[in-house]
Amino acid sequence: MKHKKILLILIAIYFAVFNFDLIHAQSSNNIIKVNYEASYVTPQMLSLLRKQTNSIEKYENVLNALKEERVYYSLFINTESNKSVFILDSIHENKNVSPTALIEYVYSEGTDILLGSEKFIKSEYNFSGSFKQLEWHITSEKKVINGYVCKKAISNKDKYISVWFTSKIALNNGPGYFQGIPGLVIEANDFFLSYKLLSISYDTDIEFDNLIKKSDSFKKKEDLNIDKVLLSKSNLINMILNKEKSTN
Repeated sequence: MKHKKILLILIAIYFAVFNFDLIHAQSSNNIIKVNYEASYVTPQMLSLLRKQTNSIEKYENVLNALKEERVYYSLFINTESNKSVFILDSIHENKNVSPTALIEYVYSEGTDILLGSEKFIKSEYNFSGSFKQLEWHITSEKKVINGYVCKKAISNKDKYISVWFTSKIALNNGPGYFQGIPGLVIEANDFFLSYKLLSISYDTDIEFDNLIKKSDSFKKKEDLNIDKVLLSKSNLINMILNKEKSTN
């Protein structure tokens, strides 16, 4: 029993050191890469779908089409400067799905300021502002995701914006504008997209430097404050809901 107890302690120490090394260890490479998969199957979208479809078969057909449309992103974080780049990698398309909103790029200079580029309905624009504008409220809800104990945070701006994050990974980053939370975002939901973490690893700083340069090309588009972007999305959802109420 004594040997077994010692073995269990050694295993626990090994995993504790491994988890610490992933984020904090001195390395010739200080760029962390986080991969996310995004889906249009969000809690709000499911709610709308249930209200708009009058048969189980139609509901399942639309739901399956939404599930097939997947978006893949990479988040690069420089652990020395705290700068980060979130960029669209690829889209697994379904010809029957027309995306409502799609973030293409988000850059943070290591402060709370964000610069991003997004497509929304038929418009393309930049957005900028502070992730503090989302006014995160950390709740008492917890759940385990991929082995990480996560807490839930909800934006005071809108109840449809929420994240699950883990403080075990000491990064305050996440997909898109889901940042400024005390831990890495593992899952996130907004009005039209649901994100989940796929992997986390180290990457090269050369790639990161090249990605930062892309932020210059986005400055040519119309620039909107992040509050206006969130309000536009919220208004669209409310318009759909009000239309549903008037037809019932």
